Amino acid sequence: ASSPAKTVKEFVEMARKSPTTLQYANGGNGTPQQIGNELFAHEAGIKLDPVMYKGAPPSVPDLINGLTALAVLPSSVTYPQVKGGKLRALANMSSNRSPQLPDVPTIAEAGYPGSTVLSWYGLSAPAGTPPEVIRVLATAMQQACATPEVKQRLVSAGGEEAFLGTADFSTFLAKDARNWAEVVKVIAK
Repeated sequence: ASSPAKTVKEFVEMARKSPTTLQYANGGNGTPQQIGNELFAHEAGIKLDPVMYKGAPPSVPDLINGLTALAVLPSSVTYPQVKGGKLRALANMSSNRSPQLPDVPTIAEAGYPGSTVLSWYGLSAPAGTPPEVIRVLATAMQQACATPEVKQRLVSAGGEEAFLGTADFSTFLAKDARNWAEVVKVIAK
């Protein structure tokens, strides 16, 4: 929250004018957070150097204290600090505004539509798992996701429930893998 940049545009200008390369918190190579930072830097035409952390949560104190200039982090990690005034959210990296932080624009609204990054969780089973077991697991997951308790926990962590059945989830996984492969090609150049 102590950064002079109050918008994504101001951050990009700050990075361009900085006599040294700004650093971003990297919670792990290949994570959506690392790729999100690299994708944003590529699209914005700025250089950012990674500072490695063992996961996203350990990077938050350094971000709060200004030891890193930027981090793409899960809302479940940052939401309490943003609400408490310790961090400033410049943009939501997903395609929709967060219900918890409705005044924070999406990264696309901030001018960088190619930097949208979606983090998700899914339940998978080993190949060859009997179809009846898959059906039981899928039904149990759908029922759990529909409960008020699970929905509330997701919302309080900055997320939202979007259950996909097995066929839709398989299609989503294949599309997501293709998308990430293209992203990695772009940022690896």
